[in-house]
Amino acid sequence: MPRSNNVNGFTLLESVFSLFILMVIIAMMPLLLKVTAGLDEDNSSFIFKANLFLEQSAVEIRKAEFIHIQGSKLTMLNYDGEEILYELNGETLRRRVNGLGHEVLLQNVESVSYTHTSTTLTINVLDVMGEQVERTFLVYNTGVFN
Repeated sequence: MPRSNNVNGFTLLESVFSLFILMVIIAMMPLLLKVTAGLDEDNSSFIFKANLFLEQSAVEIRKAEFIHIQGSKLTMLNYDGEEILYELNGETLRRRVNGLGHEVLLQNVESVSYTHTSTTLTINVLDVMGEQVERTFLVYNTGVFN
């Protein structure tokens, strides 16, 4: 029987190699989608994060027994005896408890200001892109400490 030299088909090695390339491309798709999704991110994410920060701050403000403001630093002494400090560190607003830790609350912050009256506390946050978020909280049974 004569043997035919027909080379029109794929070998097993070629099939495995093409399957490997396909799997690499499929594995990289989530990374490519993540990069392209971040390109159209606008400043609304800062407003969302700032509002989330203000909601979380409301819980600590309600628990505060004493409030002290010094420049861009807000110090609260809660009923458990913990001293909670919000301070601007570069472009990062951070939280420290009893002088320890470095919990990032908000990034890309240009300035933060606090205003305290006998019944309210106002937090005003300005980001590096010029967006401003402000919230006023009612405070009860709080005093000012030095």
